[in-house]
Amino acid sequence: MSIERWASRIYIMNFTKIRIIILLLIASGTYFASRLLNSLMWSDFWELCTQSTLNPHDSQSIGPSMGIVSAIIVGPIIEEYLFRFGGFKIFQKYAPNLPLHYSIILTSFAFCVAHYQYWQYSFDWQNLMRLFLVGLVYANVFSTRRKIIDSIVVHSTVNLLIILPKDAIFGKHCFQFNGWIGQAESLTIFLLTILVTIILISTLRLKIPGLAPATLISAKSNTNKF
Repeated sequence: MSIERWASRIYIMNFTKIRIIILLLIASGTYFASRLLNSLMWSDFWELCTQSTLNPHDSQSIGPSMGIVSAIIVGPIIEEYLFRFGGFKIFQKYAPNLPLHYSIILTSFAFCVAHYQYWQYSFDWQNLMRLFLVGLVYANVFSTRRKIIDSIVVHSTVNLLIILPKDAIFGKHCFQFNGWIGQAESLTIFLLTILVTIILISTLRLKIPGLAPATLISAKSNTNKF
């Protein structure tokens, strides 16, 4: 095998590792932001705890009816193929001139509405808003290179962080600030988390030629001369 081909393989491996790390960081930021959003909307104080208690809706959907494997593997795969892969394909076929951001918003809205447990018996607008924002993240991740594996990794990691027994692993620790100061601080942290997540998603659209070995760079430059 030629040196250029080996160099090309090393470049792809390095780029793949960095992409996986970025996807995991995006998932962590998404989970953290959703937890902060819940605290902002549901209480008069900001509280973030290392606990695994699910709200009643999530307990019904992620608990015995689905199972842990379904929540972190089967569910994300089905939902990403249905809403991201399938949704974008439908808009590409029947509305080819539709701007990308409209496709992202519409597929995220469909993803939100599909979780009927939040509106079937009572309208849970807090969780519906959280699902819509999370759907926006998944759709943006998928749109970077139209690879379904990217959004599946982020979706699965978020679900894993939700059901992970954090209190059993880390113990129960809570951070709480009361009054308007707590609300202001939690809002600031929430916005910063959203900003960092957006920046990380933007990096998925970039190529990093600096990772390429010198032999690969020289080979490409020599090829461009002809």
